[in-house]
Amino acid sequence: MDGYTFHLFRLEDGEHMVMAGCRWFTIPEYRTHVASEYPATDKARETLDILDFFERRISQ
Repeated sequence: MDGYTFHLFRLEDGEHMVMAGCRWFTIPEYRTHVASEYPATDKARETLDILDFFERRISQ
């Protein structure tokens, strides 16, 4: 929706980070960012869907 490609990285210490545009957050940090910057919008729903997908992939 916003044109950014989301990338999920696993760092050497095992932590997962998400990069989208100039953003570089853990998944919980990204959720906080969405809640504070653009809550209850189509962009928020799409971003949260992407984060949910990443979390499902991590847990497999």
